[in-house]
Amino acid sequence: MQILHLVPSLSRNAGGLGSAPLATARAQRDVGVDASIWCADPPAVATAAARGFDVVAFPVAGPRRFAFSPAAERRGRTASPDIVHQHGLWTAQGRVTRILRSRGIRTVVAPHGSLAPYALRRSRWRKRFALTWFESHNLHEASCLHATSAGEVQAFRQFGLRAPVAVIPNGVSPSWLATVGDRSGFRRRYGIDDETPVMLFLSRIHPIKGLPMLLAALARHREQLARWRLLIAGPDEAGHRAEIERLVAGLGLSGSVSFLGPLLEEPKRDAFAAADLFVLPTHTENFGIVIAEALACRLPVITTQAAPWRELDVNGCGWWVPPDTASIGAALLDAASRPLEDLRAMGARGHALVASHYLWPLVAERTIGLYRWLLGHGERPFFVTVD
Repeated sequence: MQILHLVPSLSRNAGGLGSAPLATARAQRDVGVDASIWCADPPAVATAAARGFDVVAFPVAGPRRFAFSPAAERRGRTASPDIVHQHGLWTAQGRVTRILRSRGIRTVVAPHGSLAPYALRRSRWRKRFALTWFESHNLHEASCLHATSAGEVQAFRQFGLRAPVAVIPNGVSPSWLATVGDRSGFRRRYGIDDETPVMLFLSRIHPIKGLPMLLAALARHREQLARWRLLIAGPDEAGHRAEIERLVAGLGLSGSVSFLGPLLEEPKRDAFAAADLFVLPTHTENFGIVIAEALACRLPVITTQAAPWRELDVNGCGWWVPPDTASIGAALLDAASRPLEDLRAMGARGHALVASHYLWPLVAERTIGLYRWLLGHGERPFFVTVD
């Protein structure tokens, strides 16, 4: 079985949209599936991000963010995968999907949150153009849509899509689940003593991630949260970090907030180990891989109901609150009022949740079951809905 994954970018700035397809393809390869990736990154960027996984990086014409590649389209007219799995919407890679679909090849389209109402309100002109040019056809004629949560299924139906939908979450690697970061070393590096409780934000620094709500909550409850230190880690997008830094200064929080920049691999794992609480005050999230990563590192999590993580409440491993300053502030106060032993017990429950439901080998197993069904080699999987 030959599977072609189309991914606009594998770079670290792509966040989960780049890392999730790569991890999926790698896990599929591990069980003998011939999985490949086409992307629109410069070759050096693709090679560095892929970390040993062979990818084809096609040259682009025009702005790279549109991923328009005549070379990829030419290859699409002759390539013969059994399934093409498109990740993300609104780039010209969708033209490649349409070419392959026109040749009778089955397609799976994973919007990765692109059809959420908040996301649809951004860059509307580009999305309307893409819908007219190719994406409407891809979405409505897909053999199957791929959602990472039940909430995303609802967004598909509200958009008018009636194709079958497979609910397949993202995951973390078994090695990430098993590793332990250097808590003491990381704290020493950033001048944080052992007694200071730390909350960590680790994601793209982008308006969609809701940092102003978190900072407003910290300022509102500065006396109750005076002992806590907030670490903000992640790549800057569209100059948003400068806006956040000005907000931190304006709210008088400079002494309790630190910016760490992007963290990858071992430093990223150390940051999770050094923290006592993870916070993602997002406006929208189709899954939120970083939440699963934090839980795997035994951290309790505060996130909003704009992310599909009701399990935080159900399993007692965090707080799942409305996306507003008051609710985030209430969760912070609750977390701060608990002994660290309670927070660690919540983290242990989160670790167990990830181990049982959110590992990449489990994701690969589901995707392969989906592909077999689409190719007529098996029954419809339980996680595929057709209504």
